[in-house]
Amino acid sequence: MARSGFSVKSKVVEAIQNGVWVWPDEWRTRYPALFQLPPITLSNEKDRVMWRNSVGNLVPFASKERKLWTQDRIMKWNHMVTGSMNQMCCLLCYAGLETHDHLFFQCSYSRSVWGSVRLKVGMDSVQETWEDISSWLVPRTKSRAIYSVAGKLVVAAATYAI
Repeated sequence: MARSGFSVKSKVVEAIQNGVWVWPDEWRTRYPALFQLPPITLSNEKDRVMWRNSVGNLVPFASKERKLWTQDRIMKWNHMVTGSMNQMCCLLCYAGLETHDHLFFQCSYSRSVWGSVRLKVGMDSVQETWEDISSWLVPRTKSRAIYSVAGKLVVAAATYAI
């Protein structure tokens, strides 16, 4: 790569000219798949984290939020819910309706978990919202630095545990 003018820090835009891939000719036999890539159009739009939904469509991360089957969502989906509203409370703290925001950021148990996680991975200045947490994580997604890898794992484990 280095002999051809590329490095690990090279960007996609450096391998495209006028919408066409410009791979070194000596790569044709070594990496034939590169020469079969379709042309792409680059824009100045900010990068976004995308997820593939259950039918295979790409959707922004933000629209993936709040898909947990929390009690408030179940209540909206099933209008026939009957019984005591006490059964709708958060099962971690027994105080408050189990909503997405409550479960992750308002529940006393979750707040103590997130407080510990934020200190351990250097997220002290990150607000407790999914938007801010994902904004902190996105730049670290490709990093192999031990601190970034550990941070991603700790955030993922905390989210899963809650």
